[in-house]
Amino acid sequence: MLPRPALSRLTLRVPLNYRTFLTGSSTRSNQNRIFDNIRRPDELHNLTLLSAADNRPLITLWSASWCATCQTVKPLVKGLIEEGVGEAEGGLGFAEVELDSTLIGDLGVKYMVS
Repeated sequence: MLPRPALSRLTLRVPLNYRTFLTGSSTRSNQNRIFDNIRRPDELHNLTLLSAADNRPLITLWSASWCATCQTVKPLVKGLIEEGVGEAEGGLGFAEVELDSTLIGDLGVKYMVS
């Protein structure tokens, strides 16, 4: 566990493209969530923190516009998420990381994605 001063420095900035839907119950929704595409390193950081705080796995698809395999896999994965696969186990999050975004920097290198 981190010492108290280190915990106080951790911040969770919820991205503007994330919407929370409130329901009448106070329990966590088990529905899957599809987030907007990640184009900046801080967006990935925020979604990782959000998923960890919610104890919900986050599936990321690292892709580029020129990658034919990525364009084939993306609708298959999104289809499974939209069909509710994983909701019985508590739900999960999904986001596509755009490696060819001009703002992504060397994030692919950092996580050894090629």
